[in-house]
Amino acid sequence: MKTKKITDKGGLRSVGAAAPTERREVLSAPATERLIPDSRTKSEKLLKDIRRKTHRIYSSEQKIIIVMEGIRGEVSIAELCRHYGISETTYYKWNKEFVEAGKKRLSGDEARQATASEVEELRKENKKLKESLADLVIRYDIVKKIQEIRDRYSFQDDI
Repeated sequence: MKTKKITDKGGLRSVGAAAPTERREVLSAPATERLIPDSRTKSEKLLKDIRRKTHRIYSSEQKIIIVMEGIRGEVSIAELCRHYGISETTYYKWNKEFVEAGKKRLSGDEARQATASEVEELRKENKKLKESLADLVIRYDIVKKIQEIRDRYSFQDDI
């Protein structure tokens, strides 16, 4: 079937043939394909916007708390997921990540992430070390020049 892509401006669209924001003009459509009004695109957009705006992003601490509650087994996983508004698939994915991270940490495969204060402290120490190195390089150059001057004058005294 040949179709021609046309941007949607509230017209008709082919069922299953195009994304909600576009329609396709059928050049040679089979009898089984029919055209329907493009009213679903507005409702689909509205639902996607609502889902996007109400989608909750959990911090790593919150994920750990939820997984630990599930591991304790005081309530069923389904009830726990309903309480926090997540799917069971999401819970089991977090649980797997939690267990894998624990295994890596215990085996020493993964380095611990530095905290913000540790990073700042390391930056300060790095700055001090760079300054010390620069000072030592300058002192070395001065000593080297003094040695060259001594060598030059001591060489002339011997002649």
